[in-house]
Amino acid sequence: MGEFGVVEVQNVSTELKLFDKSWLNNTEEHQRAERIRRFGEYTRDEEEEEMRLGTLTKLKLEALDPWEFKKVLMKSDCNILCRLMVPKREVRKIYEKWDPKTIKKIESGKGEEFKVRDYDTETDHSLIFEKLLSSKSYVFNKNWSRDFMRRRELKEGDEIGMFWDKWNSRFGFSVLVRAPQPIIHR
Repeated sequence: MGEFGVVEVQNVSTELKLFDKSWLNNTEEHQRAERIRRFGEYTRDEEEEEMRLGTLTKLKLEALDPWEFKKVLMKSDCNILCRLMVPKREVRKIYEKWDPKTIKKIESGKGEEFKVRDYDTETDHSLIFEKLLSSKSYVFNKNWSRDFMRRRELKEGDEIGMFWDKWNSRFGFSVLVRAPQPIIHR
């Protein structure tokens, strides 16, 4: 001990380290730290072992994209027929979330009215979703022209997204990409 009660230490490293194996006091801690360092690059057996221990360290990053279907608006979505055509493959995704009674009503051609939340403007609207028996196509209609085409000034080439919000029993809507505007030279 030096003067004034100061402890003198020799052989102290000044190297900065994010991790040093000597900090671990047993093999299990070392293995767990190694998995954290590798950010989840480990075998199925290692993952099962972590799940058994309740210490899963595997990291998984996913882009949050709630839009169950995206559509670039076509001329038929923007014309005087006042309806948004929905591709059949997208309808199958939505049907998985609805009860059979609702699906049967839509398939019969009667249609079902749904609330639609415009997440861009935070406003609520109402559209009828139905199957057109003549063409076996699916459409949103009723207020499509007024509440979406005109109010949001949608045009051919704009990309929209929609999803089924199961917690609120309604569709979510957003304009994802606006069509490029033509450049006018003067």
